[in-house]
Amino acid sequence: MGIKGNLHYNADGNNKDSLSNRFRRKRMKVFEEFFESTFANELKSGKTIRILDIGGRNRYWNSVGFKYISNCEFTLLNLKAAELDNTGDRRFSNKIGDATDMKDIADNSYDLVFSNSCIEHVGKKPEWEKMRNEMLRTGRYYFLQTPNKYFPMEPHFLFLGFQFLPLKTKAFILKHFRHGWFAYIETYEQAYEAADSIHLLTQKDLKALFPKGTIRKERFLGITKSFMVMGKASD
Repeated sequence: MGIKGNLHYNADGNNKDSLSNRFRRKRMKVFEEFFESTFANELKSGKTIRILDIGGRNRYWNSVGFKYISNCEFTLLNLKAAELDNTGDRRFSNKIGDATDMKDIADNSYDLVFSNSCIEHVGKKPEWEKMRNEMLRTGRYYFLQTPNKYFPMEPHFLFLGFQFLPLKTKAFILKHFRHGWFAYIETYEQAYEAADSIHLLTQKDLKALFPKGTIRKERFLGITKSFMVMGKASD
């Protein structure tokens, strides 16, 4: 896998030629394998498969080459409405909600609940468990991806080992320097809040959350970059 451009260039998932986007497309192949085996009968019959994408954007699905996109109907759940690249694409609809408390969604409303790089943003272990519970309640199947805490480069701040620093040190760094996808932060309180807004998971964390799920590893230079976990909600 050839690498070109700088760190920001390669970490930008919206750049079709970036390393991040190439990983997304490879990750999508894993999802497609799971999707094909899970919904083989539905695909044969032409049934529309309903997907709840937690923290999703339609540009993600349009950029990763998901070959069954026309067989699906997507609901994008976010804290505020996502900006749609093509508002005329009726496959996608917005829903405002909290991944840890989707009380207005009935049980088994969706065929599959999908989440890409979201669970690390909802809080710590209690919030992870709430999000897990809601995923298993609202969908028949699930597929979740999240970065590996032990990958050296923290993917949001683009800073080696940032995830292992004390919170006060993280806040100091963010207050005085720009890092990753965060703009200049004016106050220490805002920097502290930003530093405490992301909590990466380990394989052990995922295994505890989804003990019967299948975990697949995404590697870069022999190191696990992220995890994917998938399975049937009722297992």
